[in-house]
Amino acid sequence: MFFDVKGFLEAVESLHLLREQREKVYLLLPLQNKVISELKKTERSIKLLSEGVRRLERYRRRKRPPEEKWKVRELKEMIRKGKERLSIYKRILFVWRCVGDGIAFIYQTKSSLKHLYLGHEGHPKQEPGFLSGKAGFEKEYISMAKGVELGVPVVLSDLTNTLRVGDICVLGGDEPIPIEIKSSTNRNSRTDRQFQHLEEVVSFLCSGFAKNYHGFELTKRIEVCHKEVSHRESINRCIEGAFREKGIKTLSPEPGLTYIAFASGQEEKFKEVMEEHSNSSIVIHLVCDERHLPSYPFLLSFTPYNSLLFSMGEVEVVVFIEMRVVENMIRDAGLFPRFLKDEDGELSLQIMHDENDIFKGAFRVNESYLLRLGTEFLSVRSFVNEQVDIASNFSLEGKDVVIDKGTSEKMKEWLEVESIN
Repeated sequence: MFFDVKGFLEAVESLHLLREQREKVYLLLPLQNKVISELKKTERSIKLLSEGVRRLERYRRRKRPPEEKWKVRELKEMIRKGKERLSIYKRILFVWRCVGDGIAFIYQTKSSLKHLYLGHEGHPKQEPGFLSGKAGFEKEYISMAKGVELGVPVVLSDLTNTLRVGDICVLGGDEPIPIEIKSSTNRNSRTDRQFQHLEEVVSFLCSGFAKNYHGFELTKRIEVCHKEVSHRESINRCIEGAFREKGIKTLSPEPGLTYIAFASGQEEKFKEVMEEHSNSSIVIHLVCDERHLPSYPFLLSFTPYNSLLFSMGEVEVVVFIEMRVVENMIRDAGLFPRFLKDEDGELSLQIMHDENDIFKGAFRVNESYLLRLGTEFLSVRSFVNEQVDIASNFSLEGKDVVIDKGTSEKMKEWLEVESIN
């Protein structure tokens, strides 16, 4: 088993071409065929190795005389190496599914696609299972291929890390359309839940409004007018420099934002740089796994070769966001910010119209949204402008708003929290 470096680079190059020329829908079929081939190949390796590890563990548990204790040590080492290899294979599955993510994010916005990642209560839905032996996969593939042949961008959901609602997703309209394709007409409680959740998501994407959705009593979408600004060129220069020099490269594209890329083997030097930058900063350590989902895929942020380096662990990236700089920018706009941490360590940014009167309007930016500054290499100034624009929708001053007792108590709690900065 090996990672197809040439095939991966070609796939990422096709993604970048597709982003520039979205009308080339025909590229989607060979792209998805390649992902299917690599996923199935890796799945076979995982199944074989998993069975080997299970057999070794059963053999290790056998009773042995004291003079054969060395065998136990050898077996433990073999099991450890086997599990390490399994984690590598699982990472390969993730990386190839990132190609599928790239397809989805080329045609649809991340604000829409995140709703296909989350379950009813707002937590991530179960990750895709194996393609090998999946009932109904042939039917799903035929449906996808027919759509692509007709010039409609369609992706198989199991080829992505992000799309967890529906078997295929039609990407050509204003909003993504997930579709369940069942191999039989039988219905049970599980399939009923799947269809119900799919209908809830589609209804919300179409109307922009929902009750009891993703764990919130009331959810409403609002339009953000500010154009997003990114520093993808800067982060790519940073990665290239670190790999070329086999060391650490630091770059600050704007006040309050610092990128650090470090090559494999530079961990000790990196710790020193971390201590220098981490005071009063949000630290985002990017790694090639699912913890940053459903952010914009790194395959579309990085050049194809830098994507390969990042996927193989040859280069890692850390982003520092200075909280004081963000707060000062928001204050300059006449608002009052506070960075907060809840009892679970979850970070948020609270913005108020009056720091002494919560009832004039306030809102919070949650951690996943804040971390997008790092995972998607966004401009701090652009982010602040967006939040200031959103804040204008949350001013209650001069409005005849009746606030019930429960909401009033919650709002008072917001006023009493202390900033972590």
